[in-house]
Amino acid sequence: MYTDFFGFVEKPFNPSPDPKFLYLSPYHEEALKGIIYGIHERLGIFSVTGEVGTGKTTVLYTALHWLSESTRIAFLTNCKLEFDDLLRMILSELNIANLNDRLSKIEALEKLKQFSMEQLSIGGTVALIVDEAQNLSKEDLEQVRLLSNIETPSDKLVQIILTGQPELDQKLEDSDLRQLKQRIYRRFHLKTLDPDQTYDYIRHRLKLVSCLNGDFFNASTTDEVWLHTEGVPRKINILCDNVLRMAFERKLRVLDPALVSAAACELHW
Repeated sequence: MYTDFFGFVEKPFNPSPDPKFLYLSPYHEEALKGIIYGIHERLGIFSVTGEVGTGKTTVLYTALHWLSESTRIAFLTNCKLEFDDLLRMILSELNIANLNDRLSKIEALEKLKQFSMEQLSIGGTVALIVDEAQNLSKEDLEQVRLLSNIETPSDKLVQIILTGQPELDQKLEDSDLRQLKQRIYRRFHLKTLDPDQTYDYIRHRLKLVSCLNGDFFNASTTDEVWLHTEGVPRKINILCDNVLRMAFERKLRVLDPALVSAAACELHW
């Protein structure tokens, strides 16, 4: 593999959402700090949106890594289910009930409320993270909002993070969801990287794998990467991984814009 050829301890552009590799652009840093602060301070509902591949899931996993053990988290990634099924998944994620338990909605909500009250009594909190929330219907989004009604006069007991593609923002502007929109404490949007940030992003990931020569991707080469990826982190990872693979196959230690263009062509970009 090319890792030995280039002297890496691991592949620098693995597309999985590994918190170790998170590059903090101003937008990513703002969202990360906002999520952690919002959950810790029990502020209720937040939303994080961004185009496909902009790093939403990586930000979420990083937030989970930094939250204290007193935070109990239900992380839902399958949002094409109806609310009753989502509620059962929440209870299962929190180890309150099993997926096959036959509970009415009222019973399930009461279990969630009791559990949240217990967490509050010991200084903890409960967080619900709903990934790909744009796939929820308006009716189910409204049901999720009702979970924010689990509260005391002074504290929100269930913190809710809605993440999704820009379509989620469009749904939140619907008049039928105005109550949900009014409950959202903060809304974050992750933008793509500009050329300078793309350069920093690539060097950041190379440094993390103990790259001995941080100039594998020089300025002109990273500019070519940006032209083909438009600053989308997931696409940067895929393209750079293929560039390194092609360089290894050709025994090249200098990466130039032509090699980036060839890799992009191979990907039909």
